[in-house]
Amino acid sequence: MIGEPSSFSLVPMAVPVLVGPATLAIVLVVAEDHGRVPALVAIAANAALNALILLMADRVYARLGPGFGRALGKVLSLILAAMAVAMIRVGLLGAGVGGGS
Repeated sequence: MIGEPSSFSLVPMAVPVLVGPATLAIVLVVAEDHGRVPALVAIAANAALNALILLMADRVYARLGPGFGRALGKVLSLILAAMAVAMIRVGLLGAGVGGGS
């Protein structure tokens, strides 16, 4: 239940998740490919969506249920892992390590 003293310790742990490695990587890619203004718009949109979801967390959780949260977490973890592998591959190819065309 939100409002219980035991739930307040979760806030510092949640902040890095809101702006974690995936968010930072996407912002860097958008800024490099499209410029700073679209990157700032993406950051603002992300912050607005996060604020909306956090403000409505009780209703969203009650409607979707715990199974949806676990499934979404697994899918997003898979996407983050795929992005990491792609970034490592591009870095290694850029450094001249490994074969490739």
